Amino acid sequence: MHPIKVHVICLLCGVWGRRPREAHRPEYDRLREELIAARARAGLSQRELSKLLGRSPTFASKVERGERHIDLIELVDFAEALNIDAVGLLKLFLPGAGSN
Repeated sequence: MHPIKVHVICLLCGVWGRRPREAHRPEYDRLREELIAARARAGLSQRELSKLLGRSPTFASKVERGERHIDLIELVDFAEALNIDAVGLLKLFLPGAGSN
């Protein structure tokens, strides 16, 4: 597997653990922005999204603020709840595969 793809997957999975928001890479900020925009398009509040995900009422808020990393499985759960294409979302972060 290409090293960049491994890095993107690790970044999305939170392999490096929790880091202060300012230490996040721009790609993680962009992922959060994409999820926030998708939630807004879906017309859902953070609480409603958290409920759809079967998580605590503050889960989506913590993810959107960068306080909580999500793993790849949770990313797919977000995509399904927001009715967006998880593969298309991932492609935004792969060199040459999406609009960067």
